[in-house]
Amino acid sequence: MSVRQSELAWELDLSSNRKFILLELADHADPDGRHVFPSKGFIARRTGYSVRQIQRILHELEDLGLIEPVAYRKGGRGMATEYDLHLDPSTNEKAVKLSAFTDEETPISEPLKGDIYDTKGDIYDTKGDIHDIKGDTGVTPIVKKRNRTVKETLGAEIEISTSLDPPDWFNVLSSLERFDQSFEICQDWIGKHGVPEVLAQRLAYSLKDWLSRQSAGSKALRGDPWTRFTAWVVRDLNEATPDAGGADKYLVAQEDAKRRGK
Repeated sequence: MSVRQSELAWELDLSSNRKFILLELADHADPDGRHVFPSKGFIARRTGYSVRQIQRILHELEDLGLIEPVAYRKGGRGMATEYDLHLDPSTNEKAVKLSAFTDEETPISEPLKGDIYDTKGDIYDTKGDIHDIKGDTGVTPIVKKRNRTVKETLGAEIEISTSLDPPDWFNVLSSLERFDQSFEICQDWIGKHGVPEVLAQRLAYSLKDWLSRQSAGSKALRGDPWTRFTAWVVRDLNEATPDAGGADKYLVAQEDAKRRGK
């Protein structure tokens, strides 16, 4: 690696792709800019460009008079082209013209086969470059959303559904008059108290049936359904009421209503 040649390359006013390749060549040069013979495939692996791009850019640098092939110009297996670098402005007039940045824009060469807009081998190459449709920089990943379940342990593991549809017990409670609690608040309370979903569902139907039996103007109808529901849940948890999940929910609700009385 020649620090001197790398410094000279940095001082040249070149497009980014040309300078990148020139810096790679300088990395293999001796202090005099000689004995530079990395293969095009090696440069491609180091820089991320395709071999077609490397070939084009090397020809452009040669046309600018910055590099000169001195051996194995046509390359071949085991015979990488050897270059000399001419980057020193004191010995190369062409480097003098490129050594200082000016207000003039660097002319853009006409597109060749494999140039910037070539669909076969350059930046927009659909086979293997920056916007490669198979998995490179320009690919936008697709993330599929799915529902999850979270298990909380509060004396027992309670599986809480995180799907968009609220559970049946909440739908029943939210249909009651004067019920104004959000699902998040209700679900949080159910989880913290370790309430099995089957119990919550049974008591929700029971409360709905019990309220439907109250006469108009009854004091029970003026109360908060959520407060009454949570009181029933706490009572049933303390009494360790057997699971009635196998029975018909409407019959169970009627039995609960009769047991509590009007």
